[in-house]
Amino acid sequence: MSAALTLAGAGLLFAFGLPGAAAAEAPARTTPELRAHTSGWVQSARGPAARGGGFGLGLGVRPLPAFTAELDLQTVVLGFGAGPSAPPALRVGPALRLGRRSGPALGLGYSLAVAPGLSSRAHVGMGWVQPLRPPPAAGGWVPGLELEARLWASDAGAEAASLGLGLRWAKVEAVPAPPPAAPPVDPPPAAIGPAAPLLPLLPEGARLWLPHPVCAWLLPAEAEAVLAALPPEARLIVVAEGMLPAEGAVGAAGALRLVPAPRQGGLLVVAEPGDVVEIDGQTYAPASDGVVEITAPEGFVTVRVRGGGREEELAVAVADGEVTWARPAAPAPLRVRFARGSAALTPAAAAPLSPLVAAAGGWRFTLQGSASPDGDPAANAALAAARCGAVARALVAAGLPPGALSEAAPVVVSPTLSAEEARACVILPTPPVSP
Repeated sequence: MSAALTLAGAGLLFAFGLPGAAAAEAPARTTPELRAHTSGWVQSARGPAARGGGFGLGLGVRPLPAFTAELDLQTVVLGFGAGPSAPPALRVGPALRLGRRSGPALGLGYSLAVAPGLSSRAHVGMGWVQPLRPPPAAGGWVPGLELEARLWASDAGAEAASLGLGLRWAKVEAVPAPPPAAPPVDPPPAAIGPAAPLLPLLPEGARLWLPHPVCAWLLPAEAEAVLAALPPEARLIVVAEGMLPAEGAVGAAGALRLVPAPRQGGLLVVAEPGDVVEIDGQTYAPASDGVVEITAPEGFVTVRVRGGGREEELAVAVADGEVTWARPAAPAPLRVRFARGSAALTPAAAAPLSPLVAAAGGWRFTLQGSASPDGDPAANAALAAARCGAVARALVAAGLPPGALSEAAPVVVSPTLSAEEARACVILPTPPVSP
């Protein structure tokens, strides 16, 4: 089957025209359309091969914005090319076109040849219409350039393709003028009465700070008398007992609202430098003196302090307007005991070391080995040092940084300890040095 290019107007055209043009062209009722075109066509090899050209006229009506029904009259008046020329012919028939007055369209139609012999053909087509000027507001005929390609098929099976170029005139209805706008109506004059107060109703004891040139705290009754003389953009402040301060422009003073202050108190946690302090799950870094100071809502809070190998939890009651102190216990030394004549850590002796490292915080630790006075003093001093080294290795293996450890001179004879207690290594927590 041969392809068809048709360039003239009849067809059932589906349009995607510009939204603005489509809205402006929508007719209020059925409007007429006229078109005139020239065309050339080629007949396929399945029928008698021929080429030709001619012109045509069309008359249609547009009952809907995107639909046209028309009667198309075409003539073939001459042949061209090296092949056989088409004989003169006259064709007439109806066509349907789906498309707006501008843009692409699809169409179909049927025509009947009345000369030189009686024959019929059907066609489908695609085309484009481009208006040559915008539609006038007063209505009238709008010319447009039309290009269309068609594919033809006859009842004898012959096929042909045609291409046409022409002009189309569409009648456009006048756009009604908008109704005149109603004249503005002046609102009735407001009733004259007492002036509304410039300030909202404030609690007893409230005070207002008025800016320059007043620069003073005044009672609401006193401030009302001078507010009108201040610039509207000037800022004022309102305070009252048990309320949060409110600030705003003088021109919007009537919108100021005082909100009750939340019930809260102060909380001081007296920890140590290097401690980690958590209050209701939030972590705080102590100051250089180890103190954490916050404002907390009234009620009970949970304080956890971790550092120096100890972890302590405190339940503290915060009262409205009061300051509450919380002081955790200081870290205690840890004594790791050894068997007589041994520097090996037993599982029981090493068990407290991992919890100590987990609660180390930012503290340092000093290790001091010791031995009982039994036996050779030099051997006991070496044994005390070996016990200190065993504990140091166990702490580092548990995750304590080596830089957080230091060793003190071993103790061989301690008059205050029994022999069993002297066979040990003591871990002494040391707070970090403040910068």
